[in-house]
Amino acid sequence: TLTSGLITGAGTRNISVQNSAFTGQMRIDGVTVAAPQLLFDNNTHNGITATTAPNARFHLSYSGVGTGMPVATIRNSVFDGSCSDGIQSGVPIAVIHNQFKNMLVGSCPNDPHTDALQFYGGPFSGTVVRENYFVNNEQVLPAFDGVDNLLVEGNVFDPGTSAPRQCQIELYSDTRSIVRHNTLLGRGNNGLICLDHKPADPAGTGT
Repeated sequence: TLTSGLITGAGTRNISVQNSAFTGQMRIDGVTVAAPQLLFDNNTHNGITATTAPNARFHLSYSGVGTGMPVATIRNSVFDGSCSDGIQSGVPIAVIHNQFKNMLVGSCPNDPHTDALQFYGGPFSGTVVRENYFVNNEQVLPAFDGVDNLLVEGNVFDPGTSAPRQCQIELYSDTRSIVRHNTLLGRGNNGLICLDHKPADPAGTGT
């Protein structure tokens, strides 16, 4: 059981965290080495509330530098319930075969963001989101401030019965991301892929 974690230092590499239960926030900050080989495998990040910034149970700092390869691989893990984003990243990552469940606003202090997997910062070249299961989340896979070169494939998105938001994938001002071979379940008007941009930002291109 890990109450929290912090990995920092530009040249940090070759760390694995496996088969563990996190009860607080995990952060990676400022790792810029080309192939850091940071692996998080078969962990749980359940019931974690983070009401102050960065509001995420797994946060990868926006100060990182894009290398064209994932800074970290997060796989075979579960992010369930409570009041914080699941993963929030400003650097390339690999998110493979995880479960993101039941992250809903409404009963949380100050109603913080409860995004399952949020991208903010970048560049993101080398990012892979593959074979994950998203179910009953408020905001699922958003990038509201620009994003680029994501590969989103083979995932299942189920809005569930509690999440009111229509869009399961929301890419704003995107450049050259690929979204393919995913399954989005329709629950009323939910289950959409939405490409958009904020009024002050450019439209996306090449998605």
